[in-house]
Amino acid sequence: MREQFWRRDAGACAALFVLAATVRVLFLLGTVDRDLPFSIFYYGDSRAYRELALAILRGEVFDHGIPFHPPGFAYALAMVIGACGERPTLVRAVLAIASASSVPLAYLLGLRIWGRAVAWTGALLTTFSFGLLVTSVSANTETIYIPILAAQALLLVLLGDALAERRRAAGRVLLVASGIVLGIGALTRAEHLAMAVLLPTALWVGWRSLGARRVFTAFGVLVGVAAVVLAPWTIHSYRSISRFNVASPDLPEPLPTLVLVSGYGPLNFALANNPRADGTFRPDSIVATMGKGRLDFRDPRQMEIYRHGYRLGREYLTANPREAIGLVVRKLDLAADAFALGFGLSNWPGGLRGTRRSVDLFTPEREHWKPVSVALAALGLYLSRSRWRRASIVWLGSLDAAFVAMAFFGYARFFVAIAPLACCLQAVALVTGASCLPSPRVRRVVAGIGAALAAALLLELALAAWVPRNFRASGIVDSATGKILQDAAVEIAPVR
Repeated sequence: MREQFWRRDAGACAALFVLAATVRVLFLLGTVDRDLPFSIFYYGDSRAYRELALAILRGEVFDHGIPFHPPGFAYALAMVIGACGERPTLVRAVLAIASASSVPLAYLLGLRIWGRAVAWTGALLTTFSFGLLVTSVSANTETIYIPILAAQALLLVLLGDALAERRRAAGRVLLVASGIVLGIGALTRAEHLAMAVLLPTALWVGWRSLGARRVFTAFGVLVGVAAVVLAPWTIHSYRSISRFNVASPDLPEPLPTLVLVSGYGPLNFALANNPRADGTFRPDSIVATMGKGRLDFRDPRQMEIYRHGYRLGREYLTANPREAIGLVVRKLDLAADAFALGFGLSNWPGGLRGTRRSVDLFTPEREHWKPVSVALAALGLYLSRSRWRRASIVWLGSLDAAFVAMAFFGYARFFVAIAPLACCLQAVALVTGASCLPSPRVRRVVAGIGAALAAALLLELALAAWVPRNFRASGIVDSATGKILQDAAVEIAPVR
């Protein structure tokens, strides 16, 4: 029965992947930035990752060997550039095709938890999500991290079923696979390390028959396998930082040599939680010179922030509880702007006029879709209350994204990263609403309208690939070059 189940859906997954890859490539070709190494809608750290990828290909040391950025995406980008050359359109197209895997993964997750109708609806929402289209064609970590996160959630559900049904061979394979994905995810985004706790928690909540002993054993295997995946990079970082400390005897204090993935955590926490913090990324919020170049370790103040940022941020938050609450609410509101993002190339219904905040992706100035989108996800969660245990990884993963936004910056991209999970919840609300319609004929009409909307979005993408759209960008200008500072906030509007 199980073999027939997967065989029947293999064709659906293949069709969804082809559709999603087509949509993403058309989205790339539909704007005039297609020949640039970054997306106008999401600049982020694309320059840094490109430089790091090129340094990897040349065998050079980047950032003095200090692990500022998680290396996972840089190595993936290096492999793509090594195969395709420095041709931005082709490189971004390959990344977009790889990112399309999040759609069949969302389909399989919806299928395992809710059923076929929710799976198809959630997969189509994931296919045409503007936020996911933007991240798929942007040379940033989300390009590969979103499929990794979706795969992690699906593997957890499959693992829970296998352990509960005492399918030992399958359970072992899924445990090892989950540990590998956990390690790869952490190498791509350091906050994914939280999954080391969330995954066994989801097992305990969703499959209570497993018992504490089996869950603890699963936790040990997951962490052990992930540690093996992380070990080469951790050792590499230890050696690089040790060499840097020896070569820099004038540092105020030596850099810590034990870094699992990235050493930026304390620095970002301090930048995100201080009297001048406003919820966005502002590198000059503590030390003015930090916004003008790379981190200067010879500056005692900057070294203190890099090494002891968690303490500094925590001291501010505890000493100013009222301001801390306001700051946390502000961060969540900014991150929730991800729900204002709509569908297709036009970001319907939000439109293409808006702001690309520093190190974040574009969000529209019209936010009327935001409350609707949030309400659909919340309603889907409520309607799934009979499946709350089995779907624990969905809401635990969403809570983790919210916690990261509250602790650090109100990046919309944090919530876009969980869009496949949110789309499944929204699909629950839509499918349940459609099932309440008075007759099968009316339900078929509604389904036909949905299919027509998807076809219209696909047609718009195809037309834009033929005649790409142009945009006007405005923001802070560098006095030396006369060009817009891409790392700062940029206002974007379509050119008619």
